[in-house]
Order: sequence, then structure tokens, then C-alpha cells
Amino acid sequence: MIKSLLKPGPVTLALFLVIAVSAVLTHDPDSRVSIALALLAVLIPGGLLVLFVHELGHVLGGLLSGYRFVALICGPLSVARVHGRLEPGWNPLWSLYGGIAVLAPRGGRLPSTRETAALFAAGPLASVLFGVLFAALHFGLGLDEVKRSTVAEGTHTIWQLLFGACTRIVALCSLAGAVATMIPNAIGGFTSDGAAIRMLLKGGPDAARLQAMNAIMGQLTEGARPRDWTPEFVQRAAAVQDGSALESSAASLALQHALDRGDLRAARGHLARMHAARAQAPSFSEGELRLYEAWLAIADGRTAEARTALAETAEELMEEYSRRRVLAAILVAEGRPDEGRAAAREGLALLQQEDHHFAGLAALEREWLEQLAEGRLPAVLGQPGAPA
Repeated sequence: MIKSLLKPGPVTLALFLVIAVSAVLTHDPDSRVSIALALLAVLIPGGLLVLFVHELGHVLGGLLSGYRFVALICGPLSVARVHGRLEPGWNPLWSLYGGIAVLAPRGGRLPSTRETAALFAAGPLASVLFGVLFAALHFGLGLDEVKRSTVAEGTHTIWQLLFGACTRIVALCSLAGAVATMIPNAIGGFTSDGAAIRMLLKGGPDAARLQAMNAIMGQLTEGARPRDWTPEFVQRAAAVQDGSALESSAASLALQHALDRGDLRAARGHLARMHAARAQAPSFSEGELRLYEAWLAIADGRTAEARTALAETAEELMEEYSRRRVLAAILVAEGRPDEGRAAAREGLALLQQEDHHFAGLAALEREWLEQLAEGRLPAVLGQPGAPA
């Protein structure tokens, strides 16, 4: 319960309410504290608006370039397409508070360089336009002339002072955000817009990887299982070994592809690459890495190591039915099929309750869980300890 209350949504809402109520209760045009509280009450939604406009730019750029909307996260809020409808919700991760837009090429095709570049460039462009709009609003209404001294003289009101501060800060933040996101770098496991655009303009294997990962995302949204992803796209995505966050994500996709095709040798290789790039990967991918470790450890007959890896996912944000699937496999491998069947049935019940963005991945989970519910290991795991 405490952990759920410390998520971005509840914390931001509670903070805003405390500040807004305090601003109302302490309202005094001559008090700096009162003015500061009122300013914060205005700037919190203003800051979220700046983030939203940037991500909305990506969404519009993607839609105009033939992409399908998948999800958008902005501050504490999120909206995602599930079964053809848009569903609002709370952002569960602080690491995504700065915003992210997820889009995928329609039809699972390989997008062109122009289409992919437009997707990434549209966010900074939207931020620039929004910043210019608020700067024009600020100066056009003469808000640059509003000061505390003119409020005290009665020339202007406290609300003009607050609105002027808000328009100025929103304009500066939006323009600064555009510049910051165009700097080629990777922060928090995410490649900046500028870095992605530079890759695409430069061409070569890095650009091919980025476009192939976009294509695989498109096939995911079309409901394709990992084994049915275009092999050429998977090969392009996994071709570059540079220890980057992109390599970690590409290796994760290639690992799912290999597991669904029953290729344990390839899966182990992709897991090793995820390990090599883990320092650059987003923090929330650690749970996924540990779960894959446990799954492959079961295939090797190392059930004790699988239990350790599974235990290390306890504090990670991930699907509970995936944890139950790994637990069920461990129990079956340990010769405790009745307990394994029970854990698998719990996993199937949890899987049934979820609305899935990616039907193909859900189908793979369901297949594994159903095999475990029969008291047997999934075919991909074979006999523990058997060679790949």
C-alpha cells in the first residue's frame, strides 16, 4: 500500500493539493510566502503542460508519418491504446516522469529514414513553437512590465504578476527543453531526440538498428508473436554491439524471438549482451533481466540460481503473472508438480485479468503457463540440464 502511494500520480496530486490549499488559506498579496505558494500552484500544471506538448509533438509527427499511437506518458499521467480504445491511467514509474511517447509503424513495416526522423524531430519542434507562443503571449500582454512594486502601487494585480511569471517560465522551460532534447546523448537509459536524429542522418548499422526496432514494435502492436517477427528485422536490431541502452533493448527483443523459436543457444547469447549493456539500460529493465536469468537457469537445471534471480525481482515493477510462470517452472523442475500447477493456474488467472497492449506476448505467456498448469515444463526449457 505504501509503495503504491509513492508512485508519481498520487505524490504529484497530493503535492499540488497541499500547495494549492496552502496558497488559498495564506492568500496575502504582501506576503512573499503566499505569492510563492500561489506561483507553485500555477507552475506545477504549467510544467506538466510543457512535457505534454513535447510528447504530443512526437505523437502528431508519428501519426503524420504513418505510425500508430501506442502510449503516452507525461508526468504522473498516462494514456494507452488497448484493444483499439484509449485508456487513461497513472504513470507507475518515476523514471518516466519526464515523458515518453510510444508509436509504431502501421503494418509492422520498416519505416523510412524520413519517417523515423520526423517522429523524433516533432517533439523538439513542438516545444519550440510552444515556447515562442508563450513568449509572444508574455510580451504581447505587457506582462514583462508587471513587478511586485507595481502590484503594491495598485497598477497591476497579484494575478497579473502570477500569470506573467507563469508565461515567462513556461516559455523558458519549453525552449530549454527543446534545446536539451536535441543534444545527442543518452540519459536514464533513453536515447535523446538529437542522438536518434544524428544516427538516422549518419546512416549505417546504428540507423538500421533503430529503424528495425521500430518495425518490430509495429509487429508487436499488430499482435504478432515473437517467433513471427521478421527475422531480418531481428538480425538488424541485434547487429550492433556497443554497450548502449539501444543494444540492451534490441537484445531483449532478440531474446524473446529466440525463446519463442526454441533457440536456447541464441537466447543465452542475447542475455549475455543484456548483461553487458545493463549499466546503460533503464532502471525498470532490471526485473526483466532477472526473470530471463531465472528462465534460462531452469533450462540448465540450475534451479537454486533461478530461485535467487526470481527473488531479486520482488521490488521490481513487472507483471505478476510472469513471476508466477517462473515460479511454476522452478517448482516443476524441482519435482513438485502439484505446487507448480497451482502457481501456473494463479498466473493464468492474473493474465486473464489484464488488458494487453501486445497480444503476441500475451499469447506466448499463456502457452507457457498452460503447459505448466499441466505439470510439465514448457517445450523451450526441455529437460533441465540437457544441452541446447
